[in-house]
Amino acid sequence: MAGISMKELAGILGVSTASISVALRGKPGISEETRRRILTEAKNRGYDMSRLSMADSKGIIEIIDHTYYGYGRNPGDLFPYYSQFTDAAAAEIIRSGYTAAGPFPPAGISPSERPEADGLLILGGGMTPGQLDAYINGPVPFVVAGNPLEDQPVTTVTHDNYYGICMTVTHLYEQGHRQIGYIQTLTGAPTRERYEAYVRELSRRQLSASSVWDFSGSAAISTNASAAAAVNSAEAPSAAGPDHTAGSFLKAPDSTEALIARMDQMLDAHPPMATAYICDNDFAAAAFMRVLRSHGFTPGKDIAVTGFDNQPFSALLEPPLTSVHTFEPELAVCSVQQLIYTMEHPEFQFRHIKIGTKLVVRESTQTHV
Repeated sequence: MAGISMKELAGILGVSTASISVALRGKPGISEETRRRILTEAKNRGYDMSRLSMADSKGIIEIIDHTYYGYGRNPGDLFPYYSQFTDAAAAEIIRSGYTAAGPFPPAGISPSERPEADGLLILGGGMTPGQLDAYINGPVPFVVAGNPLEDQPVTTVTHDNYYGICMTVTHLYEQGHRQIGYIQTLTGAPTRERYEAYVRELSRRQLSASSVWDFSGSAAISTNASAAAAVNSAEAPSAAGPDHTAGSFLKAPDSTEALIARMDQMLDAHPPMATAYICDNDFAAAAFMRVLRSHGFTPGKDIAVTGFDNQPFSALLEPPLTSVHTFEPELAVCSVQQLIYTMEHPEFQFRHIKIGTKLVVRESTQTHV
């Protein structure tokens, strides 16, 4: 196959585009076994090695994963947007004349296995303050993607979570819903933005955020009535809403089945008080629709349900899920561009950039009568 691309090689071998770049450019950052596989496949597939020139590389940019690394498996298997981000980031790094390396976990890889980075692109949804301080006090320029960090003097690029929820509340309101609940299964800064947007948008319409179910911790919490007491006798309902502790972006039940079981317990305690529920992600929305159906409710007709991220499976659910679409390639490309400008202009002042989101309306949010 003459003229095969790095992206095509990555797909064939099941590795990242960044790993392909590292191997073909002879840079450190991957195992020798992976390097051998890549070089052998590239030769067999007719990759044009003349397109590469190590001398032409302006430097190395590492992708550091502070968000998904804890899963212990390929995050792209669980989160398609992870691969969308890392592939687009690696392509933009290479297009800009740099060598891409990673994604790496924040720790656990010896220095001999990692390249000397000239810049760091950090997937920072799960960063703790201490981890951030280590980068701030370090010598290498960096940009954080996926975490707004608006109280920190660092350059960030993130999705506009507020606008996504604003459009969701507006849509539900226009559909006739006045009792709009919220379901929380994750924690961390991005999810905090979503929850705060929900509260503010309801307040702006003089509606009460009276039905908030929090499944993000070790116990399920409800703000309405005494539902939580029936599920967790040791914990009282939280009037302040969900906990969004930094560094716990993916703190959720051990499995989808565990989440479904806890939702089932909550609905056993009392029926939903809202006519529509905004879920903080699509996995939560899919689980909630399944539990609603098992309790005799028809999702989309009896109770409207929305998600966030517009995962590929959202359109395949029954009913198809209304969800907020996030643009991962745009997030990645903008993050790389901001990082390179920071690297090449040390005097550059930090900035916080938002990438727009879009509500995709489907049958899970029908008109409320």
